[in-house]
Amino acid sequence: MSKGRDLQMNTSFEKEYFSGSSSDEEDPFTTHSLQLHGDEDISIEWVNECEDLKNIAKPIRLDMIMDAIKNRDIEMEFRILIRITETNFHTKKIIDYCPQSMKLNRYASVLPYSFNRVVFEKDPTIDFETNQYINASMIKGYFEPDKQRVKYIATQAPMCNTLETFWQMIWKLNIRDIFCLTKAQENGKEMAHIYWKSTDDFLLDEFKIKVQSKVEEGIAIKRDIDFINTFTKENREILHYHIESWDDDKVPTSPGDIDALLNVAEQCAKELETNKEAKVLVHCSAGIGRTGVFICLVEIYSFLSSLAGKSKNMNLSIQEVCNEDPTAVISIFDLVRSLREQRWGSVKTFVTFYYSGTI
Repeated sequence: MSKGRDLQMNTSFEKEYFSGSSSDEEDPFTTHSLQLHGDEDISIEWVNECEDLKNIAKPIRLDMIMDAIKNRDIEMEFRILIRITETNFHTKKIIDYCPQSMKLNRYASVLPYSFNRVVFEKDPTIDFETNQYINASMIKGYFEPDKQRVKYIATQAPMCNTLETFWQMIWKLNIRDIFCLTKAQENGKEMAHIYWKSTDDFLLDEFKIKVQSKVEEGIAIKRDIDFINTFTKENREILHYHIESWDDDKVPTSPGDIDALLNVAEQCAKELETNKEAKVLVHCSAGIGRTGVFICLVEIYSFLSSLAGKSKNMNLSIQEVCNEDPTAVISIFDLVRSLREQRWGSVKTFVTFYYSGTI
């Protein structure tokens, strides 16, 4: 299909389903007779029912992705992606309003879904703030055979009143790798409350955090941290990867910065592949934009790794791999759509969506 015809079809589709120009027309993504059960993938039902959405979400051969992006209206596709993953049905799945928990959210508009948020066991001896709520979501791997393995904890950056809960979550979920994708301050605004100290011990009621070493690799900083439970005296080793210069709503563009980001994503993918029981924690400031892009990159790297593992010839080009293996196809649209079904607003801008598919 030619570019002109493809864009004409897509534009007509968008006008038909998303213009909202007439109050007499029903919005199919608001009036649809969908029955919610809690943890289902809502937007996949619309994709399966609509041929145009199926075409947009159709997987593409890896060696043809760049050509496909050039010949498609990616900005329009991202608008559609937002439209089918930010509906009234999705709003109903977000946690109920609670005055006690609202002050524990860094951004009032970024809340976890109730069905997959991280939940602590209730302890009547500890107050609400330190025990029962954290803005964090459990994210399943897209390319897992059954799509049921929780691989990531996507969360907001800690605030001063959530530090203890943040580290409690890491302890209770036995997290050994943390990926921090934000600086502490940006344009005079706090993006993250620092939850470690470079020299001294970082002390909390229940934990002691001590940085043992620090290595800079381009824009990435790798820290080895001793994570000590002061009650039980148990010590766990944490690897903390920090990409400090990745600004909010922007993307690394220089070759060196891109290589550093991809290297960190590769380390994450290898850890998840080596330890099938592992979960990694990923956060930026809100836990949706840069966090979403990073999770997509790790998933894509894991997929490419699995393809390489299946090939008998490790020196094949991407085109040769695609010719040899019919499963060497991917849908960036569906990958991001699936992630958004698990954490509201993930990969939140067109720039970051485009970046996920081109890097």
